[in-house]
Amino acid sequence: MARHRPLIDGLSNGLSGSTAGNLDPPYLELAIVHGGKQALPLDYNNVKSPWYSEVEREWAAPQDWAGAGAGGLVLYFRGRMANSLAPLYAALEDGTGKRAVVLHANPSAVQAYAWTEWQIPLSDFTGVDPAQVKKLCLGAGNPNAPTPGGSGRIYLDDIRLTKP
Repeated sequence: MARHRPLIDGLSNGLSGSTAGNLDPPYLELAIVHGGKQALPLDYNNVKSPWYSEVEREWAAPQDWAGAGAGGLVLYFRGRMANSLAPLYAALEDGTGKRAVVLHANPSAVQAYAWTEWQIPLSDFTGVDPAQVKKLCLGAGNPNAPTPGGSGRIYLDDIRLTKP
């Protein structure tokens, strides 16, 4: 199994309006979980430039998701009804730097009060080589067409690859 770098958020790199995890222990969410014992809280703040918020996981070496037989990416998310509207998105970047962003079909997904499954076929990440996945990014806003927005908190859990 390839080693990975820690999660990178806007708080650590200054490139977006995200904060992954709680600022004080426990850093992961222990009560609002879909499966297992913890979930990732992600705060988004799209009030100022760059008007989107994301957390990324970068692998030291590109991952061969195609060779592993993966056909899709699945994750569970939950928001808050008081969240400001912002598109929920997933992005993949390959070892050559090609990046593709997939927006959730529901524009109010960040306000979903119940855990919601999101299935994304790898083919939706147009132009990204699934045999060379270097980064997985999840966020709120639209990095391809950023516009000023609001803020909120979403929870992410049970991120996995699926067979076709």
